Amino acid sequence: MGTSNRCSPPCRVNLKQLRTLAIVPWGDLIEDFLDGIGVSLTEFAEEMTGGWLFGYVDALKREGVECVLFCFSAHVREPTLLTHRATGARICVLPAPARYRRLRRRMLNPYGWSLKDTFGQVTRYRKLYSAVRHLAPYLATPVLSFAVQLRKMGCDAILCQEYESPRFDLCVAVGSILRLPVFATFQGGRWQLSRLERYVRPAALGRSAGLIIGSAEEADRVRERYRIPEWKIARLPNPLVQPIEVGRVELRQIELGLADSEASRTTPVEDVAKEFGLPA
Repeated sequence: MGTSNRCSPPCRVNLKQLRTLAIVPWGDLIEDFLDGIGVSLTEFAEEMTGGWLFGYVDALKREGVECVLFCFSAHVREPTLLTHRATGARICVLPAPARYRRLRRRMLNPYGWSLKDTFGQVTRYRKLYSAVRHLAPYLATPVLSFAVQLRKMGCDAILCQEYESPRFDLCVAVGSILRLPVFATFQGGRWQLSRLERYVRPAALGRSAGLIIGSAEEADRVRERYRIPEWKIARLPNPLVQPIEVGRVELRQIELGLADSEASRTTPVEDVAKEFGLPA
């Protein structure tokens, strides 16, 4: 079912004048990704390579565009600047807001599909816990600190991983205040966990500068659901990273995957498709 949405006029972005791009990876906290593969922030900066993220960083560097990665963490207490060794890209790690960190301590799974998944068995104050569950993803971004660092790093635009994400909504809000164009790239996320997203997302997409969607099926879904015009969607695949030696972090990811497979800790494709409402 389509959602009514007034799109902003074409954003006048001169990509030839783009010098510094802020890239915001997925996840309320960067640890939500790194902890799953047993990698620390330091190892992320020193050893990690490959993937869509560093493919973008490498490709844009070749065109004279510097990338600054913005991550949000519960493990730092002040803005922390790291350097990605392989590409030289700056990594700005911002502390998650204290109120969000307090909420996280009560959660079993911040990405749970239900109240029980998120908080476990709740017998009292269910309405309160339900409201917190839907609001929490929007509390994970330190908006003021993010805006300050975007200016400090000299960013000309923002690229967010996934538009079906509360962080994308907040990136668009910050971009509107700072008069920075906000783009988003599709990397597989097409679900909504917070009830607030259905109300906020159409406006955020309408105010964004553009979307990068490699999948024809996903591009069609976005156009139909949000009434996004053709000119606002770029059908571009992820950049390919130059062949490099496989590092310790990549080997660890491979080993974890093999261990899960051998221990039968896998999910059938049919079950994944059913959970996300996709054709098997």
